[in-house]
Amino acid sequence: ITKEYLIHIDIYEKINFNYRGSLFLPIKFPFLPVERISVKLNLSNENNIIQYCNDNQCINGQCIQYLNNPNQRNFCRCKSGWTGKYCNISYVSTCSFDSLCVGIGSNNRSICICPINKFGSQCLLTNNICRRKNQCQNNGFTGNRCQISDTKIILKFDKNILLSSNLLIFFHFFHLLSNTLHSRSINLLLKCENDSSLVIYWSNPFNIIFIQISPFEYYSITDKTIHDQSSIIIHTINQLDRCRSIYNI
Repeated sequence: ITKEYLIHIDIYEKINFNYRGSLFLPIKFPFLPVERISVKLNLSNENNIIQYCNDNQCINGQCIQYLNNPNQRNFCRCKSGWTGKYCNISYVSTCSFDSLCVGIGSNNRSICICPINKFGSQCLLTNNICRRKNQCQNNGFTGNRCQISDTKIILKFDKNILLSSNLLIFFHFFHLLSNTLHSRSINLLLKCENDSSLVIYWSNPFNIIFIQISPFEYYSITDKTIHDQSSIIIHTINQLDRCRSIYNI
């Protein structure tokens, strides 16, 4: 096998589409029908980390060095409307006017980066979930006549906890049935860009609540022996609430 295959990753800021750099992952065993790749990506919060290089072959683009390449490997980052190894092939973008086109795929379709309120292959579909004032149809009441007030949970985040915009947060509710048995329910909530707090209503019995904001980042919200159907829980999440990994204990 003489060809070299790699995975190219471009990094953009979601709000303003600022380009932050590119990473590459080599495919070491291309002869395998399936290769599972596991990698940890470290993204810097610093600005101006892009390293440029001199390559006159980049006709309609800039020579950029990969962020994770110790051997100063580089590539041509093309201007809008150009593609190819040396940015010498023109194309017409089919992305929506308010999105960012960063090239074309193997199927000759435009690769579009959508703004927050758009989605779809061409960013033509609108997502207005962050504009909804009432995410619960019944305002947090249950029962045949909506006469039962559900548990209301109001969460805020300490300034030391950095959260990205439009973050999916998982709520894990545990109900203790006996000394050894329990049931778990999971609910999903979207944290929008301008949300200063999160509000969720829960009608089922529970004793313990955890929230999950990443695959390995859990925080404890409450631990109650007796469930109160119509209680109001207000909590500010800080680093002391974080559940330590078993590898750190």
